Amino acid sequence: MYKLTLIDRLLSRLYSRPELFLSVSFLVLIGAGTILLLLPISANTNISFIDALFTAVSATCVTGLIVLDTGKDFTFFGQLVILLLIQLGALGIMTFAASILVSMGKPVSSRQAFAMSRVLDQERLSELKTSISFILKATLIMEVIGMLLLSLHWFIETGSPFLSIYWGIFHSVSAFCNAGFSLFSDSFSRWRGDIFIVSVLSLLIISGGMGFIVLQNLWDMFIERQRRLSIHSKLVLVMTIILLFVGTIGLFFLERLYSFQVLPLREAWLSAFFHSVNARTAGFNSLPISSFSLAGQFLLIILMFIGASSGSTGGGVKTNTIGLLIAAAIKYMRGDEQVVLFRRSVAPYIVHRAVAVLLFSLVTLSLGLLGLLVVDGQLGFSNLLFEAVSAFATVGLSTGITSQLSLAGKIIIILLMYVGRIGPLTIALALFYPRKTARVRYAEGKVLVG
Repeated sequence: MYKLTLIDRLLSRLYSRPELFLSVSFLVLIGAGTILLLLPISANTNISFIDALFTAVSATCVTGLIVLDTGKDFTFFGQLVILLLIQLGALGIMTFAASILVSMGKPVSSRQAFAMSRVLDQERLSELKTSISFILKATLIMEVIGMLLLSLHWFIETGSPFLSIYWGIFHSVSAFCNAGFSLFSDSFSRWRGDIFIVSVLSLLIISGGMGFIVLQNLWDMFIERQRRLSIHSKLVLVMTIILLFVGTIGLFFLERLYSFQVLPLREAWLSAFFHSVNARTAGFNSLPISSFSLAGQFLLIILMFIGASSGSTGGGVKTNTIGLLIAAAIKYMRGDEQVVLFRRSVAPYIVHRAVAVLLFSLVTLSLGLLGLLVVDGQLGFSNLLFEAVSAFATVGLSTGITSQLSLAGKIIIILLMYVGRIGPLTIALALFYPRKTARVRYAEGKVLVG
C-alpha cells in the first residue's frame, strides 16, 4: 500500500508538471535503451557502456550521431532496439502512451489530459483527443507510405523481399522522425543521383519537420474543409519554403567548385536540395560533410541551428521561433510596439518566450562548445562547432569526428543531444517551479539596448 501511494504521489507530481514529466520520461527511455543495447544479442562485438549510452541517447533524441556503424556493429535485434527508441523518442513517451489509449477507446485521466494539453497546446479535452488520434494516424500513414515506396524501389534494385522491406521500414521511420540513422555506412551516397529516393526521403523529412499541428491544419483545410490555416501554420510553411530555397541555392553555388565539382549538374542540384532538407534536422547525407568548404559547412550550421518546427519530430530553435523574432525585430525597428503576423497581433509573452528560447539555446550551445574545446581542442574549432550544433539541434550530420571524441567529449555531446531534444527552456522549467505572478506593479524604468 505504501509503495502504491508513493508511486501515485510521484505520478501526480509529474503529471502536474509536464516539463518535468517529459524530461524524466526521456531519461527512463534512454536508460532502458542503454541496457538493451548492452545485451550480447544487440551487437556483433563488445561495446562499451559509453558507446551504448551514446547510441541510446542519439536514437531517443532522434539525432543520428553515431560512434558505431549501425548496419555493421549492431545485430538485427540491436537495430530493432534503435528503431524503437527512434519511434518512441520522436513521438514522446507521453504522447505515444496517450495515443495508444485513445486508439483503444480507453479514457485519458484528468492528470494525463492536463499534461498532454500543455505539450500539444490544446485547451479543450475534445481537441486534445482529436490531436492525439491524429498524431498516431499521421505517423502510421506517412511511415507506411514511405516504407511501401522505398521497399518497392529497393526490391526492384536488389530482388530481395525481406531486405527491401526491412530497409524500407527502418529508413521510413528514421526519415519521418528526423532521426538520420542509416543502415548504410555511407548513408545515401550511392543514391545521390536517384531522384526517387531523394524525393521520398525528403518528403518524409519535411513532413515530420513541419509538425503535427501544421499537418492537422492542412488536413482539416484540404480534406475536411473545416477551417483556414492558422498563423502558426502559415509562419511554419513560409519559413520552411524560404529555408529550403535559400539552403538549396546557397549550397549549390558555395559547393559547385568544391564538393559538387565532380558531380554532373543534375546530381549537384539534387545533392544541394538533399543536404538543405537534411540539415533541418534529419542527418542523412549523400556526400561526406568533411568535403564541404568552410562556407558550405557554415551555411549547414545556420540551417541546423534553426532546425525544424515546434510540435515536430525535429530539433533546433525552430523555424517559427526565428520567424517570429525576425518579424518582431522589423516591427521594433519601424517603431511599432505591436508584432503583427498575417494580419493578426502576437501576444507579447509569446515574443518574450521566443527570445528566451533563443537565449537559452545560445548559452547552452556556447557552454557545450567551450567544453569540447577544452577536452578535444585538437580536433579543430570548426569541426567541434559543427559537431556541437548538430548534437544540440538533433541533426546528426558530422564532419567525421564523432568516433574520435574523448570520453569527456562524448558525455558533452550526450548532454547537448538531451538538452536539445527536450529544449533548454523546458529543462529550466522542469528544474525550477514557475514563480507566481507578482501582484505588485513597479514603476517603469529604461535600459539602453543596442
